[in-house]
Amino acid sequence: MVIYRRLFYVLKYTCGLALRWRFAVSAAGRRMLAGLDPPYLLLSNHVCMWDPPMVAAFLRHPPHFLATDNMFRATPSRLLYRIVGAVPKAKDQPDLTALGAARKLIADGAVVGIFPEGRRTWDGRTLPLHPATGRLPRLLRAQVITADIDGGYLTRPRWARQGRRGRIVIRYRRVATEQEAVELSPAVLEDRIARALARNADADQARAPVRYQGRRRAEHIELFLVYCPCGALGAFRSRGNRFWCSVCGLGARVSEWGRLDGYPVPTISALSDWQEEHLVPHLAEWPVSDRTLEQSHVRLLRAIGLHGYRTIARGPAVLTAAGLSVGGHSIRIATVEACNMQNDNSIEFSVGRFRYRLEQPPRSRQYHRAPYYLWMCVIRACAAAAREGAAAAREGASAEAERAATGSPYPSGTESSSSGS
Repeated sequence: MVIYRRLFYVLKYTCGLALRWRFAVSAAGRRMLAGLDPPYLLLSNHVCMWDPPMVAAFLRHPPHFLATDNMFRATPSRLLYRIVGAVPKAKDQPDLTALGAARKLIADGAVVGIFPEGRRTWDGRTLPLHPATGRLPRLLRAQVITADIDGGYLTRPRWARQGRRGRIVIRYRRVATEQEAVELSPAVLEDRIARALARNADADQARAPVRYQGRRRAEHIELFLVYCPCGALGAFRSRGNRFWCSVCGLGARVSEWGRLDGYPVPTISALSDWQEEHLVPHLAEWPVSDRTLEQSHVRLLRAIGLHGYRTIARGPAVLTAAGLSVGGHSIRIATVEACNMQNDNSIEFSVGRFRYRLEQPPRSRQYHRAPYYLWMCVIRACAAAAREGAAAAREGASAEAERAATGSPYPSGTESSSSGS
């Protein structure tokens, strides 16, 4: 911690100042920060990959951010994240080890930083907070500071690989004192936090337009845009500031104002709603259909705990309602949990104690990236359907066993409809 404390001030006045200049980052609430002493819990919305250093650039004390354990599996990144005081956290899964580390840091008088959405937004709108967010302040017994990042999404959308220069404002607020963190109910605390972090990039642009200048603004939008009005799935391509459907040719231009010029749906948030509405029927049909998704030049990697990934299969990938096959390795969808997308267009999921990653080799994704957002949605839908089916089968088997044990053709607590007639 001593090394990180010293390193923090070096990074703050070098990398921090460079980020503030490069992306025109400013802060509101600096007077409050000037008189703020740790320990405290720092909560922020998650809009782009530079959120941690940007949020930390205005603080007086070094924060310890909870980061996805994926960042700790490769030796170089594990060393880097350890040096900057980060704490590994299992993504989309309960992690008592991370909670214990956060409590110890607070007890030692440190700053703990968390992104309560759990992942970056795809469409510029704040995602629902993790269900345990309202309980965290009481568990940690710490005051709560929020950092609301305005403009970060349009500076670097999640699907983009190129940053744009416009304007970013980080608004710091104290939403609960230490006493309030202990006395207020989790529901009240969560509501305060949700209100402080609520953000909609398109609504902000409509209210106060800001130009975000940059090159190749449309490239890799196919990571997120997977459904075309013509009905094609995963058919979009992009280059420069334009994207188009390779089936029907429908295309548009991503403007410096963040709009989709020439597309039937003019904004990313409206596009997200429209796409979800049309994807739902497709996803509902997948678990009971024989549809497949296929992708060539894929590799499957596996890890245990924080150990590094190792490649276990290469070749074409085939996804069906029953399972995922890569090369000669197969995984049953019913066993898949905590499926999500990671940086650089890869899918991660858990099967028991193993963590898997499905990704494209770098050369094959130079000009087109696989629509893994669609793959993620399909895997989640099929896994949920499989779990529901298994639960129903267990209930049916339990009821059958109970009927066999009692010698009655009816489950316990019921009777024939003809009895008593």
